[in-house]
Amino acid sequence: MTTAARYFIATGLWLGCLVAAFSQTQYGISAYLNFSGARLAASSTLNQRAIDSIEAREISKPSYSVGLLTQRLGQKAGFRIGLQYMDTGYRTVREPVPPGANAPAGAFRQQVIYRHINLELPAELLFIHALSGKDRLNFMMGFSAAYILQNREDYVFFSGERLSRQVNRLATADLNRLQLAFQTGIGFQHDLGSSLAIFVQPAFLFWYTALVQPPAEANRNLYSIGLKTGILFQTNNN
Repeated sequence: MTTAARYFIATGLWLGCLVAAFSQTQYGISAYLNFSGARLAASSTLNQRAIDSIEAREISKPSYSVGLLTQRLGQKAGFRIGLQYMDTGYRTVREPVPPGANAPAGAFRQQVIYRHINLELPAELLFIHALSGKDRLNFMMGFSAAYILQNREDYVFFSGERLSRQVNRLATADLNRLQLAFQTGIGFQHDLGSSLAIFVQPAFLFWYTALVQPPAEANRNLYSIGLKTGILFQTNNN
């Protein structure tokens, strides 16, 4: 087992202990639909022209996370943790197919989608404001730990409409496989009954661990902005 995997497991156990500090327990499922992108972290060896070219070429992509969660709530504060499958990354703009590329006949433009498939442990501290007996508004701040399972490079070729897709699974040896992020957001939870609730939460995540281990001329930090939704059930008042 790698050092990164040990830290990931230890973080999960520590978060599980924190959940026990609040009175009301809820379990559920969640989905985080978002646009993810990459912030360029360039070394001093790259000139400004190269930096501008990279930044103009790379854009955000639709991404998602789905998984299980548990939260414990008090009167003014709460804590939420989860275990999620995450598909994140970034993509390039559509550009001409370079000479010699392994492209299908008729393709004249291509787009490269850089995908990172992660196992994520999000942890959120909730500051709660009760609007009514059934409605709560919360400010969320927290962090997330993710372990990169796969690193993919999808080539999408176009000839007017989309023509084909080629998926390449890349090595992960040069990556920082344990990624750490800061997250924040504002959420709303509505109780549908004594045993069922729903929530929506616009959120922002910034992964402050660089993707590639140093040294790297052009490194990147991922980020995402989107909407997290969930269904909560098995509510118990202890």
